[in-house]
Amino acid sequence: MVATITSENTGSNCYLIEEQKKVLIIDPNQPDKIFRLMESCGWEPQGILLTHEHFDHIEGLEEIRKKYRIPVTASRSCSEGIQDEKRNLSSIYDMFVWYQCGKMWERRHPAFVCGPAENTFEESYEFSWQGHRFFMKKMPGHSAGSAVIGMDDGFLFTGDYMIQGAAVITRFYGGDEKVYRAYTKKYLETIPLGMFIYPGHGQPYIYTKKRSAYEE
Repeated sequence: MVATITSENTGSNCYLIEEQKKVLIIDPNQPDKIFRLMESCGWEPQGILLTHEHFDHIEGLEEIRKKYRIPVTASRSCSEGIQDEKRNLSSIYDMFVWYQCGKMWERRHPAFVCGPAENTFEESYEFSWQGHRFFMKKMPGHSAGSAVIGMDDGFLFTGDYMIQGAAVITRFYGGDEKVYRAYTKKYLETIPLGMFIYPGHGQPYIYTKKRSAYEE
């Protein structure tokens, strides 16, 4: 099963893939919610996968690591980016929340960095876990370290790509519109209809309309 935890602050999605009480965590956001779900279900986390380096997808990373001592897998560029507050955009956390949600929180959020990923890859990485086949494929454009994560033949975790009704943002530090259009957009156009899409923001959905992948 796939459980979703959505951040109250940023609207980012954390996904927990569970199989026989074992769990992989994708893009850890709010650690308190993750801890409660793990404990209430009796789940055992075994690893963390990152779609990209931006703060709203890693804000719970270090607390999760500290509690569970589990390895992180990410693209090399993503691993470098989470160690840099400029590249992970955490220096604009509150500005981002105001822009996204139209409100400011009473508690300010200081910039932060994370330790490097234990497992990194340059372009792609494949592995098996609990009888499932996974691949991670670097998809630059939104950020230098962006990647998509595929599970078996029918599930794709897309980070900040393929968010329904939203254009892909490339204007932040590390983004590149030309690279996105030359490489990543072309890959997204090959994704077959019927795929289950789990985006970094918004609701998961079944991919039935080509244009939903990248609104222009």
